[in-house]
Amino acid sequence: MYPFNAPRLPEPIATGSLARKPLAHLLTYALERKLSGSFELVDGTRERMRIVIERSMVARVWTSEPIAYLGEVLYESGVVDRTQLSESLADVGRTKSLYGEALLARRIIDPDQLTEALRQQRSRKLHHAFGLPGGATFAFHPNIDLVGARSGDPEPTDPFPCIWRGIRAYPAWDHVRATIAAIGRRRLRVVGDTRRLELDTGERAVVEHLRQNPATPLELVICSGLDPRVVDLLAYFLVITKHAELTEPTGTTTHAAEASPTGRPVAVASSTGASESARSGSLTMGTSASEADTDRLPAPVSRRTGLVRVGASVARAETEPRSSGARTTTTEDELEADHLVSQAEMHLLLREHSRVAALARRALEVLPGMPEASALLAYVEAIALADGQERELRERLKAMDATIAKRSTCRRARYYRAEIKKRLHDHEGAVDDLRMAVRHDPDDADAARELVWYEREIREGRLEIGARKQGETAKTLGLLKLIRGKRAPD
Repeated sequence: MYPFNAPRLPEPIATGSLARKPLAHLLTYALERKLSGSFELVDGTRERMRIVIERSMVARVWTSEPIAYLGEVLYESGVVDRTQLSESLADVGRTKSLYGEALLARRIIDPDQLTEALRQQRSRKLHHAFGLPGGATFAFHPNIDLVGARSGDPEPTDPFPCIWRGIRAYPAWDHVRATIAAIGRRRLRVVGDTRRLELDTGERAVVEHLRQNPATPLELVICSGLDPRVVDLLAYFLVITKHAELTEPTGTTTHAAEASPTGRPVAVASSTGASESARSGSLTMGTSASEADTDRLPAPVSRRTGLVRVGASVARAETEPRSSGARTTTTEDELEADHLVSQAEMHLLLREHSRVAALARRALEVLPGMPEASALLAYVEAIALADGQERELRERLKAMDATIAKRSTCRRARYYRAEIKKRLHDHEGAVDDLRMAVRHDPDDADAARELVWYEREIREGRLEIGARKQGETAKTLGLLKLIRGKRAPD
């Protein structure tokens, strides 16, 4: 154990912000790799938290602020009454003993009741950690206990139930939307043991349905009757914890898209009967996507170009005139490559860069020259380069230039190129690409966040770009805020 009052902590092996790496991802990562150590979360000068992990299980949680007093937990659980609570607190004040030990000494509670109360207290503290703002930072210290064990500590607990409750209470919507967009038209299939997740009845029904009948998030909304936001959160949770895998995309019938009054994209199938089924909610839990012909579109339609982004590909809407020689079907190779890229994007969310590169290269073997795979590969290779490797970085930039020249609307390529330009100090070029990225997809949270960063740096005088680009950046951010304000969840 590392002494709590040590003058200096050892260097952490991982640091970052909760905006880029939410607590749900951190705990999942620790669980997958059976890590032991301590996460330290810091919200500026206001609050600090420490979460001790023992072989991926949550052992202890410390908070700088008073969260979930043990007496309150016991009182709310009906173990002690108000009189016992007041008298025991007075005893603790006189003897300076631990509250739980004081209750045991007076035989007000038994050891099992104390253990259960400590378990609930730990769970509430961990739940509180999910509510820290995105600006809070994290650091992970391996194989070190920054809290310290006490006699009577409950056994380490499975973090999965807390992860789900934390996601529901404090959703990181940017990451949720990015994950749902990456799912695209693919169906989710539940795998593994989900009993440990401690879901409620409706959520368990959805999970068991996905085990037997893979479905897209939109199909789940139609057939489950759950709030669409809850369905998105559950899909996100199942994907990042790897309790769900992605299957092949749904049917390739071309779709137009409309925005629903709540801001949720709604697919309008070219088949009238299928559209009526979707609108009436008559699709049952056992109906397949091919029968219903429904689709979930992860991004809004560009009215100017008539383009709809579907997964990693771009399909033309029915309203756009097509030449007689235009191809309207999708080959098996294209579907397989599209699937590989979406899988790679999932691993990119988890920062598993070697896996991303392997999947992108596999997609290029299946479909040589695929722009989405080329852009993703160039980006993840650039991430691996050190700051001094400017020549190699410019080679990746040339590869990205070629990809965007081949398809200017290539999914995420603008954001990827902006990140490379930023490292090369081409800030005006980066701003141009970020503006185009959010114009193509207002739900591109990473591009929007970088654009906001640039706007702040320019406003506060730490960066200088041309006055025209400053005005264009402010205009883009204003439009982005307007779009998101109309679609923000309650």
